Amino acid sequence: MKTVFFIFIFLMFAVNQAASAEITGTYVRGEHGVKGKILSKPIYLSVPHVVLKVDGAPHGFCLIRESEDSEEVLCTGGQIIGKTLLPGTYTVFPAPPANKHKESVSVYTQPVAPANKTKLPSKK
Repeated sequence: MKTVFFIFIFLMFAVNQAASAEITGTYVRGEHGVKGKILSKPIYLSVPHVVLKVDGAPHGFCLIRESEDSEEVLCTGGQIIGKTLLPGTYTVFPAPPANKHKESVSVYTQPVAPANKTKLPSKK
């Protein structure tokens, strides 16, 4: 019985870990009037996610959400912890200071926990 319990706990942990997301982006400044490059792999969130942590980009960053019918841009100085991100495809890029050639940012999220709902037994 203990083995079944530990397997269940392990599976719950594994499922929770698999559902979290990391949205990363890098900005490389261009030289001599050439435009810089934004490198960010699009990440699709199928359900709402809450932002847990941000690494990098001390001067701020922009998070871009694309959905079927719109595009939204959220630029922030870092006050995004706890914000809920709606489903959509996200990319991110940092705002590097003038004296820095390259800057990166990582935004870590996890799915929003569903509210605890108790199901009433059906009457038959």
